[in-house]
Amino acid sequence: MIGFVRLLFLSSVLAVPANAQTADLSDLIAQRLALMRPVAAWKVENDRAVEDLAREAVVLDEASAQAAERGIDPPGVRVFFQSQIDAAKEIPHCWISRWTETGQPGQPVQDLLDEIRPELLRLGDAIIDAMARNLAESGRLQADPEAFDIECLTPQTARALSAALSQVRATGN
Repeated sequence: MIGFVRLLFLSSVLAVPANAQTADLSDLIAQRLALMRPVAAWKVENDRAVEDLAREAVVLDEASAQAAERGIDPPGVRVFFQSQIDAAKEIPHCWISRWTETGQPGQPVQDLLDEIRPELLRLGDAIIDAMARNLAESGRLQADPEAFDIECLTPQTARALSAALSQVRATGN
């Protein structure tokens, strides 16, 4: 029974549309941020800090390299991904604060390395792909901050994320 409950939980948290490659950019970003609650649960269970500067550097370097390959200005992508990382840290801090007051997460904890991170990587790749498509189609990126209506993400951070996205340009623009 526990295995079934865990499988049911995983499928609900990690469920993404089968057409994730064509999903709206805002949806992909929101899906990625929604995984921060399970990240927080893993970090609490494994006594790890929310901030991991070494991992952040890897994410920023990989996003910049992928952007260059896709014809997207790497510095703009780096600024956007840093903004996304900042948002991604805000969410676990909020959940951990809540759990400190009310008790532990009360849900099965997914493994960061084997379950959550592969999905984060897939969504990061899909975000870069969607950026390239949207830039090729319209020459600009935009997202309504309300698209990032994720529990524990402040409206101010959602606006900053949206503003950073709007600064991403194709190479040479």
